[in-house]
Amino acid sequence: MKCITIPPPAELSEHIECYWVNTLHPGDVGCDYDYIIPDGVTDAIFMLNGVYERGVGEKSQLIDSCSLVPGFDKAVRVAQEPWTSCLAIRFRPGGFQGLTGISIRELSQPVYPLEEVMPDLADLVMNSISKNTQVEQILKEINTFLSGEQERIYGSNLSSRFIEEAIKNRGSIRISDFCDRAGLCKSTLEKNVREMTGLTPKTCARLIRIQFVIRELLSGTGLFSSVAYELDYHDQSHMIRDFKSVIGITPGEFLRSGFKLPNYSALPVNASAIA
Repeated sequence: MKCITIPPPAELSEHIECYWVNTLHPGDVGCDYDYIIPDGVTDAIFMLNGVYERGVGEKSQLIDSCSLVPGFDKAVRVAQEPWTSCLAIRFRPGGFQGLTGISIRELSQPVYPLEEVMPDLADLVMNSISKNTQVEQILKEINTFLSGEQERIYGSNLSSRFIEEAIKNRGSIRISDFCDRAGLCKSTLEKNVREMTGLTPKTCARLIRIQFVIRELLSGTGLFSSVAYELDYHDQSHMIRDFKSVIGITPGEFLRSGFKLPNYSALPVNASAIA
């Protein structure tokens, strides 16, 4: 049995351990089946040629296209014909979840059709295989696809981190300081936050701070100067201008109108952040 491993590009090495290509030669067939020894990793397997049967009896599964095999803890019996070959992605621990957002703990079956969990990747690779595309080119396509997924997930996480920190600081956050700590430029942060929220980072932080203003006004002493100081505004007039530009009325008008704690904002401040 010939098995070749190919390292992933550096930008994917956090999530991908390697790619591997396996071919069963006629001389490798000594009995009717082989065993796959468990190693705890998750593989996405694409059949380049032929099929193989995984398991025994009623629990057996015929693998004929592409599948996701989560880590398993007992040896599995497989049967395959000579010249059966496959290409696989071997994920690092946590790598599959990092690229898909799906926890391995959610996957209770020994094998899943890949189109159920990564449909776009399944379509991409199986379409290339149907056209007899060379493995080297298929790997390039996989790398391009996974790099895009990694960027998308990173962007989502980056936006969440920014918003969480803005809430933690009650909307008073210096965007340049956040970017310095995260090791990125402002344009990268702005692009990702806009993609996830439709708003700029500055606007997100501003709305969060206004929500804290409202909560302070409704639950505190009602002294505008105290609220402005607590929420790190330059002065009381700055807070009032900011409030009116977002809400449409001044803080005083808001209080006199008898509004309750609002639930309408697109960026609700959760209770744990207020405590």
